[in-house]
Formats: sequence, C-alpha cells, structure tokens
Amino acid sequence: MCGPDCINRVIQKGRKHKLAIFRTDNGCGWGVKALERISAGSFVVEYVGEILTREQASEREGWYAEQLMPCSYSLFAEVFVIDPTLYGNAARFINHDEDPNADLRRAVARGLLRYYVVALRDIAVRELGCPNDVNH
Repeated sequence: MCGPDCINRVIQKGRKHKLAIFRTDNGCGWGVKALERISAGSFVVEYVGEILTREQASEREGWYAEQLMPCSYSLFAEVFVIDPTLYGNAARFINHDEDPNADLRRAVARGLLRYYVVALRDIAVRELGCPNDVNH
C-alpha cells in the first residue's frame, strides 16, 4: 500500500512549493527560481506536457524550427516524448547547471509513467532550479 509520503501520492497531490518563472540575465531565455526554501529530497514539480511518439516529436521539432521557436523543451523518455512547449508547466523552464540542485526522476502513478523533479539538496529562496537530466 502507498502511504502518505509515497512519491505516487506526492505527484498526485501536485506542487507544494512556490516557484517563479523569470527571464535570465545571461541571454539564455527563461528559468525557474524557488520563492521559498525547498528541503533536500522534496518533490519540486512534475514534468508535464503532451505525450507524443518519437515520430510525432520529430515532426513537431520541424514545425517549431519553421516557427523560429528557439527550443521545444521536449523530454525524450523511454518510448515516448513529453512535449511541454504548448501545454506544460514551470518544469520546462528549469535550466541545466554543472552543479545541479535537483534531479529528474520517474515514478508510476495511476498506472502511468510520470517524470518529476526532486531537490538533491536544500534549495534556498531565489535559487535557480538546475536538475541533472532535463533534455531541453
């Protein structure tokens, strides 16, 4: 049985920490900052978007290029792709860093494979979100 702290329930209950999307100063587009302290091991946000096949994602990437969209934010999972470009959340704006403070994980919730970001260490207020593994 899945208890109250089980990651499947945590994902189902959704994000609890306040995050802010902001324009970066270094010209790299958008990013995410914590608006409150996030403890190590905490669920930060689920990586959500449209579920596409790899073929659909490839076609979509071509369309994004034609539209001069700089990045699609797609996450290439095992046999499918999560594309949050048109229907996503703050997770799509989390940037890479050489010293990550978060990690991308996967879990099965309600029979579906889902991806989420978890804090690897305490994240301070206004600190940027930087996971290990998001493929932008």
